[in-house]
Amino acid sequence: MNILLISFVFSPNIGGVESHLDDLTDYLAKQNHNVVVLTYQPIMSYEKTSFIEHRKNIEIRRLPWIRFLFTKLEKLPILEILYLVPPILLYTIYYLLSHRNRTDVIQAHGFNMAIVGAIASALFRKRLTINTHVSFYLQKDSLYARVLKLVLTQAAKILVLTNKAKGELVKIGVDKNKLIIYHQWIDTDLFSPKDRRLAQARCNLPKNAFIILFAGRFIVAKGVDLVLTAARQFPKDALLVLVGSGELRSLIEDEAKKNPAIRFVGQVAREDLPYYYSASDLCIIPSISATSTYSEGIPRVMIEAFSCGTPVAATKTGGVAEMITKDVGFFIEPESKPMATFIKSLSKEEEKLRTMSKRCIQYAKEQFDYAKNAAIIERSFFAYE
Repeated sequence: MNILLISFVFSPNIGGVESHLDDLTDYLAKQNHNVVVLTYQPIMSYEKTSFIEHRKNIEIRRLPWIRFLFTKLEKLPILEILYLVPPILLYTIYYLLSHRNRTDVIQAHGFNMAIVGAIASALFRKRLTINTHVSFYLQKDSLYARVLKLVLTQAAKILVLTNKAKGELVKIGVDKNKLIIYHQWIDTDLFSPKDRRLAQARCNLPKNAFIILFAGRFIVAKGVDLVLTAARQFPKDALLVLVGSGELRSLIEDEAKKNPAIRFVGQVAREDLPYYYSASDLCIIPSISATSTYSEGIPRVMIEAFSCGTPVAATKTGGVAEMITKDVGFFIEPESKPMATFIKSLSKEEEKLRTMSKRCIQYAKEQFDYAKNAAIIERSFFAYE
């Protein structure tokens, strides 16, 4: 099939969705589908890349756009739509005017791009599927819910991450027969347990420390400022390691200079990430609800950590609340003082963490299988589904 994939983020922008889309496009290309990606130049990182990139069976077209406004506008949905939708909508229409006969299906990622997909689908009479990457909190009769329902009605299939997300959309009137639950996945050949001592040596981390890893985007919604504050009260043998990039980078660097319990690493190559997970005792995901209507979906960091045998401590937001069990992780409060107290207590539970590590690996295999979940997305492109 010829698939037009629309997303406002794509690599080399950093994030779980971006990594997921890299994997998804690679999977589709290997199934001999042709994929064209319409996206922006990185708008949440300082990375720069080509306007047009070609890979086998994949073409990526990136529009230049204003950086670092997305997180500032997340709580202002109308302004966020005006920021993200018009440029890529115009480019999508321009693309389809000359490639209509070479496009079989439009796949839109996220609700803002669903608006683009819905308009393009109606104008050019193309099958539309929509992938969501977050959890929702929807008021049935709100303006937002009514607009969302109108947009989603245009889709043939809508893919959601959790049962709760499915329930929220059914609540506002979306046809339950259009909704499909899927999970993201990771490359288990890459994200697999490494020898702890070798991993610590490779990552230049101390052998005898209790290592807490934060990996992801350095933004407020990910709770970075909370865990930085908590680190001021960590026990002496604890070390918070921060891997990633984002607008709060300078804050992290400043805190790391003042607090020996913080190690700023920054962005690392993807193939190095498994070593950071394997070198760590715990992966922390202190996310807070991004807005009143949505929050964290299923963080890719969580899946990567489980696959490497690293237990996860996370706030009870979005899809995380549905996916973490007592066998593989912990729930923490989105407040710095309880976080610090939790770390102090857990740092003494070495045997418990070792037992959980083995369960994490098995859990990842059961829940986040690559072939099964990628095939769910692929099948949504076809009319017989």
